[in-house]
Amino acid sequence: MDDPGVTILYADEHMIDIESTFEGHFIYMTFVYGDPVIRNRDLVWERLTRMSLNRNQAWFMIGDFNEITGNHEKRGGRRRPENSFLPFRTMLDNCGMLTFPYKGNSFSWVGRRRSGKVKCKLDRAVANEEWHSLFPATNVEFLQLWGSDHRPVLARIQSVYRRSKKSFRFDKRFLGKPGFKEAIVSGWGPFSEAHDMDFHHKVASCRRNIISWRKNNPTNSARLIEELKSKIDIAQEDDHTTLEELEDLRRQLITAFREEDEYWQQKSRTQWHRAGDRNTKFHHGITKQRRARNRVICIKDKEGRMVESDGGIEKVAVEYFQDLFSTSIPTDIFVIPKKYILDHWEALLAFIFLDCPFDFQLNQIDICRRI
Repeated sequence: MDDPGVTILYADEHMIDIESTFEGHFIYMTFVYGDPVIRNRDLVWERLTRMSLNRNQAWFMIGDFNEITGNHEKRGGRRRPENSFLPFRTMLDNCGMLTFPYKGNSFSWVGRRRSGKVKCKLDRAVANEEWHSLFPATNVEFLQLWGSDHRPVLARIQSVYRRSKKSFRFDKRFLGKPGFKEAIVSGWGPFSEAHDMDFHHKVASCRRNIISWRKNNPTNSARLIEELKSKIDIAQEDDHTTLEELEDLRRQLITAFREEDEYWQQKSRTQWHRAGDRNTKFHHGITKQRRARNRVICIKDKEGRMVESDGGIEKVAVEYFQDLFSTSIPTDIFVIPKKYILDHWEALLAFIFLDCPFDFQLNQIDICRRI
């Protein structure tokens, strides 16, 4: 947001109504929870309708409304009379609310009744015409149903993501996996002193081999989590799935979450923290903090001038390493004895591949300490 200021206009157990600005536009946003009791739910619709009387700017609503607009938004159970939907539909019409394009399964709630499984579209995001005019790219996604009886609803407001190419990161979970050591040995090449491949070419070759090995040997616990979520989501929809099978999938998901938490402990590089305290949020914070600390916002070029633009920083760095690797200084600065490579290859890999940008040229001597 251009201005992160948010003013809460109204708040109770059923809604939070705010005003703010987004991309220079004044907006209203209301987060709704429809009362499960029908007679109380009508009071929520009445308050929203009163709000609409004085609103001409962009207005967005999202939440668990605990209501549907018709039997077409319901699967299973008894059919409801059409007049039971009128209060909710009238409120949406009076407020001028329109739906968004969406993807995913819009039957956001799944429950069990005596008659069997019931699915309804209780959760939704809507907005008025002004919102659709200002933010026409807004879209909604109904996420997987795995930890609750409601699907999370994700609304993207005029979101345009620029995907950058991910850089290689060494993951300690690779160590000990079948075929990994062989991939490293093949990438490094012969240990003969007559071999003229220099150090950074050997590292690049190892990196390519690791990437190739990783494609056929997935170790990403986050991917496993998504797969288990999908299985739970499918099981929730399958009437033949037993509670025991569903509980078994959930136990597997808990285990995968634990492994993911331990991964973030490694990624955050907090040596003192042990697996007993599974505070993944803490490790995410440490990781983000380190990334901010490692970010280069300016650099000094050969003439001593400070360069701040991204393109300028990149150019200075490229020129520095080009000069470094084309210098007349003997190349045996990178020669590492074969015995150390064979005996301490795991420590050497950790030094080469762990996420430590711009430390390499300053800490070459740390190789000796690590191996």
